[in-house]
Amino acid sequence: KPIGKFREKYAYSREKHKKYRTTFVAPNARILVVDDNAMNISVVEGLLKSTQIQVDKATGGLEALDKCAETFYDLILMDHMMPNIDGIETLHRLQEAEGPNQDTPVILLTANAVSGAKEMYQEEGFIDYMSKPIQGKHLEEKILEYLPENRYVLIEYDKVEHDSLSKLWNAIANEIQAEYKAKQLDIPPAVAA
Repeated sequence: KPIGKFREKYAYSREKHKKYRTTFVAPNARILVVDDNAMNISVVEGLLKSTQIQVDKATGGLEALDKCAETFYDLILMDHMMPNIDGIETLHRLQEAEGPNQDTPVILLTANAVSGAKEMYQEEGFIDYMSKPIQGKHLEEKILEYLPENRYVLIEYDKVEHDSLSKLWNAIANEIQAEYKAKQLDIPPAVAA
């Protein structure tokens, strides 16, 4: 019979470590997220928070062009369907304008992913596209694919996992020891070690 909640804690620990975790940090990288829906911008910001990327926001194509005229971005994530000028027109204007982002890679964000969409968007000048709703793992993979290598550092989870698992096992061992002491029982040598 297991002692205490060992099995539950072990199962929880294994499940927790299976979840997706950020694979890089990029505190010196700056991206622009362009979307007319504030919630979509917030989602991207939340997904990228642990990467430490600097995220600027624009709620439309015209605002994006203004920001791009002033600030260099390592990468731009741009919504397709926006009022005034859409993402495709915004990209064309960005590429025609002289400025710091004329050659910046732009990934299109769209809810209209159909067969042949990638080729169509690449013909328009986008480096790639992503279907909405955006998933954290997929977003990070795309960013790593197009972000310059000197702008990010990969996280080595072997050490991080070792340290966190060591803490977990020590906590479990301490709990088992406390249960044995509370019941006035001898602690088996394997647990006491």
